[in-house]
Amino acid sequence: MTDDESPRNLPWILPLKKPNFYFPKIRVGIPTIPDWVLPGGIFVGLFYIFSGGVYLLVTGNVPAYYYPANGTIQLIYNRECTVSKQYLMEGIVAAMLISMGSLGLYLVNKATDDPHNPNRAFMYQFIGSILLLISILIIENMMHIKTCADKK
Repeated sequence: MTDDESPRNLPWILPLKKPNFYFPKIRVGIPTIPDWVLPGGIFVGLFYIFSGGVYLLVTGNVPAYYYPANGTIQLIYNRECTVSKQYLMEGIVAAMLISMGSLGLYLVNKATDDPHNPNRAFMYQFIGSILLLISILIIENMMHIKTCADKK
């Protein structure tokens, strides 16, 4: 018998025969999930929200894009110069740009975690800054088109 299986010294009444039993330790293992599951789930949820998933659920039928008679495809809803309506593709592109900016911020942060390799840290910082700058400029341009700022 191991330590876990040895009989315990329990109080007992003397004329009765003491049973020979033991209480084994119950070992329950908690399943572990990989480290990327929680941040990945948060990222997918935020991508869904930023792409207009809730807007699509509320409004119902939203066209992917607008195809006017002149033959050009319009991906940004600017007919009423308002930010309260959108096309499906506009939301997906905006979510991809926000994700690209988030990746840029992550790379800039990653540059501070690697002090022993300055060349790699510089590349992380450079690429992250470029991604962040490009995403900000394109989103600002989309908002400029959407609000008809050039027509006012």
